[in-house]
Amino acid sequence: LDAQMVSSLERLGVALGTDDCAVWALRWHNDRPRRVSGWPERAGGPTPASLREEAILTWARPRLEHGQEVQIDNIADPVPHVPVPSEPLEAASLLLLPLRVDGEVIGVLSLRHAFSQDWPVHVLGDLRTIGEIIATAFVRKRTDASMRQQLETLAHVNRVASLGELAASIAHELNQPLAAILSNAEAAQQLLTMSDPPMDELRAIVDDVIADDERAGGIIRNMRSMLRKHHIEATPIDVNAVATEITSLVAHDARLRGGALEIALGVDVPTATIDATQLKQVL
Repeated sequence: LDAQMVSSLERLGVALGTDDCAVWALRWHNDRPRRVSGWPERAGGPTPASLREEAILTWARPRLEHGQEVQIDNIADPVPHVPVPSEPLEAASLLLLPLRVDGEVIGVLSLRHAFSQDWPVHVLGDLRTIGEIIATAFVRKRTDASMRQQLETLAHVNRVASLGELAASIAHELNQPLAAILSNAEAAQQLLTMSDPPMDELRAIVDDVIADDERAGGIIRNMRSMLRKHHIEATPIDVNAVATEITSLVAHDARLRGGALEIALGVDVPTATIDATQLKQVL
């Protein structure tokens, strides 16, 4: 959408012979006007001309919010209650058109010419129509971004709530490998007191400890990945592997409730491009 807005402003600017064509938001960043899209695209910091435009927008805001166009014959000339530019500016005219959606002014379309411009009534009417289209696209972009953020927050809350219900089961699953590690460590300690300890048994005990440690670590990693608030990342994953991980988390909970959990994995299941954490949450 950003690229399409810039392309539209470029076509508008070229058709009207402007030096600059931009969309400004009025209600962001502590109520200061903010340039959100424009042609030509600006690189680097603000210029004296852009700072002057921002000051003029602030001065003209009451009229713009009432739906009135504002024309400045020369941005270098003094404007009441607007600071005089510290550097001399080239002469340029400025047209400001309020952008409305459902009757509410949400932004401004600015057109800057290198010379004073007399805008015919029919051109202003066409610009108002174009401005409404641009304003609708701008509001859609802002709404989509807000909805994505709210959905990610809701998904995070749901994951936390779901894992709260599984806390007892996860704790029990951790107790099993930890108890096995302790039992093996005590057995190894007794074997080491012998004058000639059986090395084969000690090696087997160490292998068991490593396996139980990896099992406990896997449980913790699964829990942390589901709790972590993260941006959605769709990647190719093995669905069977995800299902198996979830089975290890909920199997004991099923037993506590008097049920038995069986899993039937598909054969030759293709990889799926999806967010693994969300799939775990659903399962």
